[in-house]
Amino acid sequence: MSLKDPKSVEWKILYGVTGAIDVAQWLLDFTGIGDIASEFADPCIGIALGTYMQMRGVSMAAQPKRIVALIGGDLAEQLSVQVFPAWIMDVWYIHKTVREEGGNEQASLSENEEGQENQPANSGGVRRPQAAQKPLNQGGKRLPNGGI
Repeated sequence: MSLKDPKSVEWKILYGVTGAIDVAQWLLDFTGIGDIASEFADPCIGIALGTYMQMRGVSMAAQPKRIVALIGGDLAEQLSVQVFPAWIMDVWYIHKTVREEGGNEQASLSENEEGQENQPANSGGVRRPQAAQKPLNQGGKRLPNGGI
């Protein structure tokens, strides 16, 4: 299970956790301690979320807009005076970028596979490996005609 797979169950769990955090922060606002708790919790949640995604295979450094999304979500919450906690929106946006990234990789792989048959054996100074062959000897004995 990895976050690199956009169809992973881990994404659904992450949506649930961040949604629960958003609801908890929203409910704490009614108690009067929500503003103070959010001031301390938001930076920790943002850093923890970014670190977790990086550890689970979603590169935050390769796509700086993911980090900007986390910071923007925190700013949106600050500007709305803690009324609009948006951690689930951050996860949605990062999930969307992972799905797009996966789609681009699939398209480039299919293009490479289609054009690979008519390519020279030596491309870029490196010889492509040949197709797998049957071993010429089986059971310690060489087959007649080289196994052809």
